[in-house]
Amino acid sequence: MRQPALWKPSEVLRGWANKVIKKYPAYLEMCEPDRIGYMTVTDTHARWFGVTYKVREPFKTALDDEMDYIIVINMNKIYDLFAKESRLNAIRIVLLHELRHILGAGKLRRHTVEDFLSMLEKLGINYLDSVQPPNILAKKYVSMFEKK
Repeated sequence: MRQPALWKPSEVLRGWANKVIKKYPAYLEMCEPDRIGYMTVTDTHARWFGVTYKVREPFKTALDDEMDYIIVINMNKIYDLFAKESRLNAIRIVLLHELRHILGAGKLRRHTVEDFLSMLEKLGINYLDSVQPPNILAKKYVSMFEKK
């Protein structure tokens, strides 16, 4: 029998996400960072790297109405595809992508080519398929995403 996936809250992801948010304020249209919860999932066969959920009732009540969104990172996918020294860069890219979904006011941006075109143009269409994903906190990448 297959083990159930393990979902865990992650303050480490929150710290990494806050660094991404700080570097990309113009690219991210979002709610207050404190209104976002972060989780990791392991022991899953899911194909996605990350997913963003809007917190709805009755879960909102259970979470003391403190979170509007939850971002989940699939650590199996990260560990399976990236060497140890590349994992943090991969996670940062996934966080940037997932944070881009958040519009604030309880709304999520859907996946459309137009919405994510700038990310694809700057990092390349296969930015998570490379052996060494870029460090998006480096000035070179941050300046690419600044609004002109």
